Amino acid sequence: MTHGDLKDGYVFVNKTVVYEENSNKASIKDSPKTDAGFRRIPIVQPLKEFLDTVYAEDGLLYHNSSLVFSREGAPFSKTVTRRFWKKLMDDFGKEWACRHEENVPDTMAIVSMLPRNITAHMLRHTFITWMYDAGIDIKTAQKWSGHATVSILLDIYTHLSEGKEKESEDKLKRFFAPQKLSTPPMSSNLSPESSVSSN
Repeated sequence: MTHGDLKDGYVFVNKTVVYEENSNKASIKDSPKTDAGFRRIPIVQPLKEFLDTVYAEDGLLYHNSSLVFSREGAPFSKTVTRRFWKKLMDDFGKEWACRHEENVPDTMAIVSMLPRNITAHMLRHTFITWMYDAGIDIKTAQKWSGHATVSILLDIYTHLSEGKEKESEDKLKRFFAPQKLSTPPMSSNLSPESSVSSN
């Protein structure tokens, strides 16, 4: 992704990073893997704030490179990508532990317990889940996620819908669950005998 792909509040996806066979080196292909890969995705506020912060710190981003994420102006190699991803996962674990520090006696123990098989592809599914929760229609979700057909999106959306339906069922059952009604206290000046009028 180049700096030119971040403009007017959008990310423009139009390239692919390719790792050469039997090599650690990365190169850039001037097109995505499929035609559906060409897309324009709106930059949401949390991502904008992150990018603004990184630009300000000049840590991950090299301003003397056309690439947004690079190592001395070149695409990340396989090795650098793995290290970068591991650091992201470690930082994520530490931040999560800090936010729940009252329930986490050992921060590093929690970090070590985090799953290590999280992949970038999983984040794509996370984005699809967020789109579902935000009420994005399935055709737009297909376009933004870069899928050629809606079949995969339908599977994910259907699975999420089933989960929502189960939640709704539970809410309905709780709403109509029998309530323990307390018997109102009988008035002290009212008894079964006194309730019958004498003629």
